[in-house]
Amino acid sequence: MIRLYSDGQDVVRLWQEAFGDSEEEICYFLDNAQHAQLIAYYEGDELAAMLFAVDCNLYLYQAKYIYAACTAKKYRGKGYMSQLLDFCRRHYDLLCLIPAQDSLVEYYRLRGFTDFIDIEHLTFDETEEIQEYLLEGYQLTKPQVQYYNGVNDNGMFVFS
Repeated sequence: MIRLYSDGQDVVRLWQEAFGDSEEEICYFLDNAQHAQLIAYYEGDELAAMLFAVDCNLYLYQAKYIYAACTAKKYRGKGYMSQLLDFCRRHYDLLCLIPAQDSLVEYYRLRGFTDFIDIEHLTFDETEEIQEYLLEGYQLTKPQVQYYNGVNDNGMFVFS
């Protein structure tokens, strides 16, 4: 079941399992990100997968940036992240993310994130510290933003 909220301790536990950050770092993000919506997938009462949809801009277009997308180890391979991404695609016209590593580029491409844009065209209305959180942790050979354009094929979102 998808929920737009979660218990803070559930988030901290899953975030630590997936990324290894300290509770202090995670709580700082949770307490200070002004334009981030948690979208969580629950298996019964247990947080199984989550992501944050953070307000951003690609060029001048408003979008949602997918951040801290992760699934608990025991729930991987069940399609929960795909369901969260499907939820986001149904509710937002323009989504973007920076895959953490090269192996995830294809994963996201298969889920509709088929286009790319330079990172310099991605901006946030967040504090400098939160922006650092949003833009760190990736290890891509060619750093770039991968995005989903759900408007239509008429080229409304054309960046190049």
